[in-house]
Amino acid sequence: MAGNGWLRRVRPLPSRARPAARAGSTVAAAAVILLLPLVLSSYPMSVAVTVVTYAILGLGLNVVVGYAGLLDLGYAAFFAIGAYTSSLLQVDAHLSFWETLPAAVAAAAVAGCVIGYPTLRLRSDYLAIVTLGFGEIVRITVTNLSFTGGPNGLYGISPASAFGVSLTSEDALYYLGLHEAQAGDSRAALKRWQELEAKSPPDAPYLPVLRAEIARVAKGAGLEMPQPSREQQQAMAAMTPEQRQQAIRGMVEGLAAKMKENPQDRAGWLRLANAWKVLGENANAADAYAKADALGPVDARLLADWAETHVRGLAPGQSPSPQAIAVLERLEKAEPRNGLALFYLGAAAFAAGDKPAAAQRWKTLLTLLPPDAPIRAMLEQRIKETEAKSP
Repeated sequence: MAGNGWLRRVRPLPSRARPAARAGSTVAAAAVILLLPLVLSSYPMSVAVTVVTYAILGLGLNVVVGYAGLLDLGYAAFFAIGAYTSSLLQVDAHLSFWETLPAAVAAAAVAGCVIGYPTLRLRSDYLAIVTLGFGEIVRITVTNLSFTGGPNGLYGISPASAFGVSLTSEDALYYLGLHEAQAGDSRAALKRWQELEAKSPPDAPYLPVLRAEIARVAKGAGLEMPQPSREQQQAMAAMTPEQRQQAIRGMVEGLAAKMKENPQDRAGWLRLANAWKVLGENANAADAYAKADALGPVDARLLADWAETHVRGLAPGQSPSPQAIAVLERLEKAEPRNGLALFYLGAAAFAAGDKPAAAQRWKTLLTLLPPDAPIRAMLEQRIKETEAKSP
């Protein structure tokens, strides 16, 4: 047909153009990935790092299974070899993540050559069985050797950073600031919290508590904080500070009176607990959380708030009360890597003479802290004390 003449003139892209297009796409994708630390807050950044990590693993598996047609069921073993190589060098040689990366790649490559030379002569089910066995050998080995940390894994690994951005969670930054405030370094705590506030999304659920803590610590230390926005200034213009404080306390006391009349209102107890916490009435806040919990178990976030009311007045490293320990143990069960629970339950275990449990919690906490955290030196010293043999 004459109308199909133009179809015959269509030619595929020259072989040189397609690689160029792929290279352009690769460069664009790499540029986007490298810019992510500059535009994302810590939680989305940690999710993005996880996504990219597993995407790289998927691309590698596609080379082995998709292009080469080899059914390799032990692919994760090379991931483990590289990960443990990097982690051991960070812990024992005190190298950064980026400095250990070439060694991790080399170790995984050597392991691939060692297992690949004899097994690549196999095909089909035999190759799958051998590679599956290799994966299990690696897993069993790393969970039974002492220098790899056994089933507990390795501790004391500094978080990776990119462009000066440390890949840590909001919880770790908040509780690090809380420790600095309790240790008397109010300026460091306020600086850390202000940085967390600046990079948090506007609808983050923890912002009201964070701002209340900033105001409380600033007031206690006699430090001037940045002025509120114009809208906030207009809303507060009609009241003096004493009037505002009195009005807030009056509303909270009014809510407390209503709760005595309606003690089955769980949501009301939670509102009251948060209000007492903002006012710094930690004992009243803890009591309100306990009443809410009696009506229905609270979630991990509220457990963290509840536990915080118990430990606010403690000196760094001081053992918490039995009531606080009960709440912290529930928090640790709900969030095994919660910084508040790890720090204070470690202190409780140390005070009770259970040094191995204290060391395990504090080592886990070290992996969650930023590299520049002032608490790191103190934790490392306390861990050495737990591992020191009695004379």
